[in-house]
Amino acid sequence: MSMVAQPVLQNGNNMLPVGTVAPLYRGEATGGIGNPGPNQIWDFSSIPFSDPGLVFSVVSPSATPFSSSYPSSNYAWTFSLAGQVQYFYFKISDSKYEVLADNVVAPGVGNDFTPNPKTSLKFPFNYNETYQDTFQKVGGVETTVTVTYDGYGTLITPKGTHTNVMRIKEDRGNGQVGYTWMTVDPLTTLLGYTQSNNSLALFGTYSTSSDETDKNINLTELIPNPAKNKTTLKISDYPILNTMKLNVLNVLGQIIKTVSISASTTEIELDNLTQGIYFYQLHDGSSLVASGKIIVE
Repeated sequence: MSMVAQPVLQNGNNMLPVGTVAPLYRGEATGGIGNPGPNQIWDFSSIPFSDPGLVFSVVSPSATPFSSSYPSSNYAWTFSLAGQVQYFYFKISDSKYEVLADNVVAPGVGNDFTPNPKTSLKFPFNYNETYQDTFQKVGGVETTVTVTYDGYGTLITPKGTHTNVMRIKEDRGNGQVGYTWMTVDPLTTLLGYTQSNNSLALFGTYSTSSDETDKNINLTELIPNPAKNKTTLKISDYPILNTMKLNVLNVLGQIIKTVSISASTTEIELDNLTQGIYFYQLHDGSSLVASGKIIVE
């Protein structure tokens, strides 16, 4: 077994930036979840993950509809499915990464931890370290969780192989145990496991929808961009064997338009969109093959 340097979680300065998107796949841990310890190989490559259509998006807290309820939040992301969006609010400081609220879908609907937030991660965090945190959601009971950095090594999934991965164990007692596999730079979740239903949540390829970091700039091009009433999507260096799907999302991660793509050049109507910044995701079946930014004038 090849030796892997121990990843050390120093701080929260390497979070995924606003505009980052990724699909989320679901699976069942039929073969177990592997062992703790150094230089592990966690192999989930044979798991048949399904694509429920969930999309993860990093958003600006101030751009979300419930930002006034969580004024101390400086980081946020969403899960969206068929236009329905759940919002998650966090506070990142020099010493910890706190959950202020999760699964928020309407005012008062979701979990509000602001009176006693949950510490999701502490900084710094080294292999074999453990800490306890007590948190409480509004209307709920006080809960104590034990968090352990219990292993590091290589993670293999149907979407790729990742080295220098750390595994975080979270134990709330009574069988409520979860595991998260993460990279440090950027601080990115790759895979999550929930013991209560033996389920796995796999994040697909992360794409950052910005001019500077768009990894798919040679694959797709929008002309013109910025655009007014319409733009043309051009695809290069990718075989179009089946009809693909282009989703247009607003800054909250909501899918507001879907276009079928069956040719290397497709005209995209924008006349029903107000001025502003939007993002697009190009899917080929269950795979996210490209993403980027659309500016509507």
